[in-house]
Amino acid sequence: MADWLPERLPEDIDAERSFLATCCAPGAGFVASEAVFTLTEEDFVHPAHRAVFRALKILIEAQVEVNSLTLKDALDQDDSLNKVGGYPGLVELLAGEDVERPQVLADVIRRKAKLRRLVHLGAQLVRQAAEEDEAPEVLVDQTAQSLFHLAQGDTQ
Repeated sequence: MADWLPERLPEDIDAERSFLATCCAPGAGFVASEAVFTLTEEDFVHPAHRAVFRALKILIEAQVEVNSLTLKDALDQDDSLNKVGGYPGLVELLAGEDVERPQVLADVIRRKAKLRRLVHLGAQLVRQAAEEDEAPEVLVDQTAQSLFHLAQGDTQ
């Protein structure tokens, strides 16, 4: 029995794109790095956005200037440049609207990711309960632990 999932999971592709464009904009520096470290790669829905976020985080951690060329190089080293449509796709992605406070977008992205995790957790519980392989007490305990981790911000 497949997990039940809604037709559309919570997401905001525009916020993801705008967040990446903002954090990769010239002069974003400290504000961008603060916002980047509040998110994880798994918080992004779009595969291209995940790849760019991973490259962005690597550059920030290495204290390398972030621009389209350094991102292209980081994506190329990771064999992920094709995920964003090559260099032209990267430039197009980075042309998204940038905002003054990327943390606002990070909060939106994190909230949508948490909602997706809740949907998946609920679907898993429905499947396990329907299969009747585990005692209800075990399922309640497992779900409570998972909800606790989700509430604490763990992405397991």
